[in-house]
Amino acid sequence: MTPTGKVVLDSWPVIEAARGSRHVISAIGSLLTEQTPVMSAVNYAEVYNAVLVV
Repeated sequence: MTPTGKVVLDSWPVIEAARGSRHVISAIGSLLTEQTPVMSAVNYAEVYNAVLVV
C-alpha cells in the first residue's frame, strides 16, 4: 500500500478500540500513520450507536 492511499475502516475494530482493546488500537494506529482513514456512513452510525448511545 502506498503512503498516500486510503484505508477503509469497518465499525467493529473502531468499536473495539473505543472499548480499550490494545491489540486493535495498535493495529489501527499503525494503519493511520501510513494512510488516510475513511468510513462509510453506515459504519459510522454503528460506531455511534455502540459507543455513544448504549
